[in-house]
Amino acid sequence: MTVIAYDSETSLSQPGLAAPPLACGSFAFVNPSTGQIESEVLDAKSTLEELTRLLREPSVTIVGHNLSYDLAVACAETARRYGLDACEEMIDLVFHVHKDGRIRDTDYRERLIGIATGTFADDRD
Repeated sequence: MTVIAYDSETSLSQPGLAAPPLACGSFAFVNPSTGQIESEVLDAKSTLEELTRLLREPSVTIVGHNLSYDLAVACAETARRYGLDACEEMIDLVFHVHKDGRIRDTDYRERLIGIATGTFADDRD
């Protein structure tokens, strides 16, 4: 199994726009040859291409903080750039990797640990 950390950056949030346009994405992974952590930051188009490739790869697990947001941004950006058919395919990929257990969201894990230990405090509006 290969673990890839993923995060996206977007344009500024706006009222009524749950998934602002994608600005760039960052990926980090351990190089199996060297054991070193490597990372890359890609523009929006390249981010969508790389994320799609990773979602299709059954040996890849994607880790991130609040991945639901990052994946929603990717779906919305796919719709903006390539249309609704491509967006539907991206949504199918996202649900498939969730079903396969290949998503690890540190935000939700942190919340569940807080609930289990009785220390949960949600600081969001």
